[in-house]
Amino acid sequence: MDDKGRVAVPALYRAQLTKMEGVPLYLTPYDSDEGRSYVAVYPSPRFEELAEEIEAIDDADERELLMEEVLGGSIMVDFDAQGRIVLPAVLRERVGLKGRVVIEGQRRRFDIWDEATLQRRESEKQADRQRLSSALKRIRR
Repeated sequence: MDDKGRVAVPALYRAQLTKMEGVPLYLTPYDSDEGRSYVAVYPSPRFEELAEEIEAIDDADERELLMEEVLGGSIMVDFDAQGRIVLPAVLRERVGLKGRVVIEGQRRRFDIWDEATLQRRESEKQADRQRLSSALKRIRR
C-alpha cells in the first residue's frame, strides 16, 4: 500500500470481478474472533446478497446493529487506471493498515490485512496445525 492508501489488486482478481460484473467494490471493516481487524472487499453482487441477508434477520436489534456496522460502515470504491483501489484514511486507521498489506482470497470476497497482523495470526495457527490436518483429511476423501 502506498502513502495515498492505494493497493494493487492482482490481475486474476480483477479479471474475475470484471467477468462477474463485480465492480464497484465495497470495503467493509471487520474484527476477527481474535480481535484483529481487516478489510473485507466484496464485489457488488455479493454485497447486495449480504445486504439482503441482513435485512431478512428477524431480530430487529441484531438487524439494526449489522446494518449500521456492516452496511453503514462500508465504502464503495472502483479500480483506477492501474488496477488499484484506494483505501480511505478513515478505514486504514480503523483497521490499523500501515505500509505492507496482504490480500487474502476467500470464496466470494477477498480480505486486506496488515502484513504484520496476518503474520502474527499465522504464527498462532501453528499450534492448531494437527487439528487442521485432521480436518483437511475429511474433505480430501
